[in-house]
Amino acid sequence: MEVTSVTVCEAPTKPATTVGAPSPTPASTLGVKVRLTGHYESGIPANYFYASLLSRDGTRYLPATEGCRPLLSGAPLRPGETREGYANFPIAARKGADRLAYAPNLEHTAASSALPSSTTQEVPLP
Repeated sequence: MEVTSVTVCEAPTKPATTVGAPSPTPASTLGVKVRLTGHYESGIPANYFYASLLSRDGTRYLPATEGCRPLLSGAPLRPGETREGYANFPIAARKGADRLAYAPNLEHTAASSALPSSTTQEVPLP
């Protein structure tokens, strides 16, 4: 896993529901662009859902769907396959987060017994 960039993204503005009412202000998110490469024959899930941001004080920020596109998602990666996409987090994470953790659930993956017992990876943010 590699973090290729970190950027602030605006969520799309939703139309006003009442005539004359102001449109809601879009919420900003912190977009972390990730490149994953498969190394296991059974495949490694590629999904933003398995990412989290960690701060020096131990705070963990969970991903959001709104923000930068494309989201990290798709079929499991086989050896040599790569995929890039974003994992988005609350803008508050920008202040203290210093690394990205990726922890896919491999319990139901084919040949999961052949995979390492700990699949969590952590990489520093650029």
